[in-house]
Amino acid sequence: GYGGSVDGYVYIYGDSIQNNTGNGFFHGTTVGELSNVAEHLHISDSALNDNGADGLHIATNVAAQGVISYSYIYVTGSDLSGNAGSGFVEHDYAQGYYSQNFQTTSIDSSTFRYNGAAGATFYSGQSYGPGGFGATSQSVTIAGSDFSHNIADGLDLELRATNNQGRAEQHFTISESTFTQNGRDGLHSYRYAGQGVYIA
Repeated sequence: GYGGSVDGYVYIYGDSIQNNTGNGFFHGTTVGELSNVAEHLHISDSALNDNGADGLHIATNVAAQGVISYSYIYVTGSDLSGNAGSGFVEHDYAQGYYSQNFQTTSIDSSTFRYNGAAGATFYSGQSYGPGGFGATSQSVTIAGSDFSHNIADGLDLELRATNNQGRAEQHFTISESTFTQNGRDGLHSYRYAGQGVYIA
């Protein structure tokens, strides 16, 4: 049989999302067995500042076998600064036979400064493929953006694959961006693979 199918579209243009106790904007997705999700999130010319947690927190969890999730995220001309947590967090995970979680993110002309954690954090994780059929993959393009003066890293990239044939990928293209005077690394990249798995 087949599970549910969801198509989602969120557009935020010229909005102020500030001084909230939690995140400025939390966008979460959990996908169950034999289901499919396709999502589009557009944030343009907006301010997600001075929030009690993260400015923008995106979490996708593919939680069962035979599941496919696609997300397309665009952040343009926006300011995600001065948050108690990170300016931007994208946490993508998949677990199970044939579980697939694919995220495409574009960040352009945006600012991630003076945050209490990182300017931006990307996590990609997958457990149990098998083979090339199960994967979590992040494809990210960053251009003309500023990740400076954060308490932790300017940009933090984390990749983790575990269990039989787990597969996790991150593909980043970064141009004309700034990573200066952060409390830790300007750019930090860490990979972990265990139990005979694959990362790229």
